[in-house]
Amino acid sequence: MAKSRQTLEQKRAEVRFRAFHSEQFDLVASYMADAIRERTSPLGHLLLRGRAISPFLEIGCETAPISLALVNRLGCEGIAADISLDSLKAVDAYRERLGLEKNPIRVCCDAHNLPLAAGSVPLVVSWGTLHHFPDPGPVVDEVRRVLRDDGTFFVGEEPVRRKLSLNIGSTYSLNRMGAMQRSLLRLRLLPWIFRIDGREAIEWGGVEGKFSVKQWRSILERFEDVRLRFSPYLTGDLRSVSAPLWRLLVALFGEARASRIATSLFGGNLGGEAVRLAERSLVRVRTTSSGENEGSLRALLVLHKPAGADVLRFVWKGIDAGDPVRYRIYGSPVEPAPGERPGEHVFRLEGPAVRATVLDVAAELPRSGVSLDAVLYSGPDRSGMLPVDPPAEHECVHPMEALACPSCVTVSDHCRTDLCGTPCASACPESAIATGGPKAEVDVSACTGCVRCVPVCPLSALDRPLLEHEGDRLVCPACGCAYPVVDGVYLLLREETKRQLGYGKTGPSGL
Repeated sequence: MAKSRQTLEQKRAEVRFRAFHSEQFDLVASYMADAIRERTSPLGHLLLRGRAISPFLEIGCETAPISLALVNRLGCEGIAADISLDSLKAVDAYRERLGLEKNPIRVCCDAHNLPLAAGSVPLVVSWGTLHHFPDPGPVVDEVRRVLRDDGTFFVGEEPVRRKLSLNIGSTYSLNRMGAMQRSLLRLRLLPWIFRIDGREAIEWGGVEGKFSVKQWRSILERFEDVRLRFSPYLTGDLRSVSAPLWRLLVALFGEARASRIATSLFGGNLGGEAVRLAERSLVRVRTTSSGENEGSLRALLVLHKPAGADVLRFVWKGIDAGDPVRYRIYGSPVEPAPGERPGEHVFRLEGPAVRATVLDVAAELPRSGVSLDAVLYSGPDRSGMLPVDPPAEHECVHPMEALACPSCVTVSDHCRTDLCGTPCASACPESAIATGGPKAEVDVSACTGCVRCVPVCPLSALDRPLLEHEGDRLVCPACGCAYPVVDGVYLLLREETKRQLGYGKTGPSGL
């Protein structure tokens, strides 16, 4: 699936449709009450299984029933994010109608450009949101960026495209269907011709995509641990397959596999959890050894490298060209070749070591005071750098500590342009990153904050700068952009996006 982002017109359509939807007060309040009652339990199960759920981020929250449940039912702190300012402003009225006490922090932002620091929250929730993007992939990339190691992306009720259908159009939702369509739906004839639901959003100009099971798996393959649940229901309690066929599928394949088969063939929805596993690339343990040289050092290394990398380069500080270093990989002695840099040793891996993603390496060094500077790797498909003692993630306690500038990126002191190959410069579409010195520099006047440079940095040295409070607004210390609070909602959009969506000028002078 080619990566494509929402067009400006599609974003405007979402804003208009959600503004209209948020004004249907009685209908939306009833829906929210049901959503809070039904969706608190699966999120609470995360907590019971030992998963961290606070502070959280919910994307595409509309009038925020999930966030209200997390804050008021489960005692969490978190951020409810949506591109519709009107929907977020309406949360107050719905909270009062439902008899709830607390609001989440409300942030108006673009899901393609989340205004949070990398690795800042342990839980991101998306309930029926991803199919509103022509390609959810770039949004899921942003979700992965802001999740902590071992953080959870909770996906709820995404529609699955039915294979056995002509799919010549979409119907209105159940409460707006005509009598004929309702009758055909109950006879399970309607889905052989049309997609169920979604016509309202399409008429407003929005996206109402339905992806196959295979496509959903591809979208979520950015995560290392993905567990999906399949629900073969067309709408409400109407199962997409007849009772006799369902019983036959369960008898043949078991309930879990029958659900997946029925959802794929006859339609339904899926949900589940995708976990970002820890990515610490290099763990180093030092112990003094009783080697031939007094005070010599033995370094015991555990390397997590990409499978297929067949060349490793160790770069040491404090080693001269003639100093002997003895290596063992998996306990077997190996002899390195000299590298281009002082203190660099090159290994060409063979057999199981090439396929492995974890290597045990022991190095006996000539003296104390020697330290490992970097490990470089290369292979047929990719090359890069494994960071030694990578910087800690920005783990926030309160969600306000996670908010970061959507308009620029900055570089930390962990940057090492002499070793990493500077993939950030190639990834930047605005050519805003200069890499001529020992540390990359970002031209914040040219940077648009797209963060395409952030995930490619092997040292996690690039990130959005955290915002600072200045009166009743938030200000970026790097680029100077100011972001106001509008009726309790933080408006964290780029200046151009705010103008295009009709939210007015919100620069240093405020609204």
